[in-house]
Amino acid sequence: MSSEPRDWSEEAERRSEARTYADKPVLIVGGLFIGAILLFVFLNLRENARHQTCISNMKQIGQAMQLYLVDNGDRFPPTYYYSGKHLSTWVLVAGPRVNRPDVFSCPSARPDEQTQVDNPVIGWKGKTIELSYGMFLAMSTADKNALDNPGATALIAETIAGGHFASYDPDPIAGGNDGFSIDFDKKGTKMTRLAVSLRDESKGWVPGNTVPRHVNRGVVVLFVDGHAETLGPDLMFLNTMGPIRPDLWAVPRRER
Repeated sequence: MSSEPRDWSEEAERRSEARTYADKPVLIVGGLFIGAILLFVFLNLRENARHQTCISNMKQIGQAMQLYLVDNGDRFPPTYYYSGKHLSTWVLVAGPRVNRPDVFSCPSARPDEQTQVDNPVIGWKGKTIELSYGMFLAMSTADKNALDNPGATALIAETIAGGHFASYDPDPIAGGNDGFSIDFDKKGTKMTRLAVSLRDESKGWVPGNTVPRHVNRGVVVLFVDGHAETLGPDLMFLNTMGPIRPDLWAVPRRER
């Protein structure tokens, strides 16, 4: 009894197709996994670049402030002041000493977190600039020499306009456009307007439950001596700084 010869080429083709179909889900899952890793790497690199830009911004603002000190007997500009009915901020005097208006804006800040301030430099386009940094109110017109440790005391930090803890001292602000200033809250336990948010809304404002604007990095702070650092988001809690940062929110001697 004879039989038809087996077509091994067709058999091999069928097996190959079966393997192809079986491998497709693996390839899809693998592709999605690699895509997720690449996206994470991209977002991390982008935020790192934004963080570095923010630090660079602070350093340029610090240089502008140091120039102002030289010209004004080691006294800082007012955090804000009135000219008639017009409210002006420290940016008005720092602006002419920096090169670009975007120096005052952190690239990680959302549009709704920015403070709208007057354009301090003729020639910059537009009437306002976006500001995401605030000056420590205690430093307003303060003498730099009245501080015991200028290298450990904050001058300017990242802020959120109209954010947590309503502005305490700058009473004239309308509509929460107040991120140009940092101050103690009414209880004297926290700082207003710093660029941090809650990790868990149900736990409230307690140490360890805060997230900085630069996630996994921190809040960029410019110190009185002109250098910039990135600190953890718990810098807003006055009673948790411990011995490491005792002078972070120090008040000049004339204000004590």
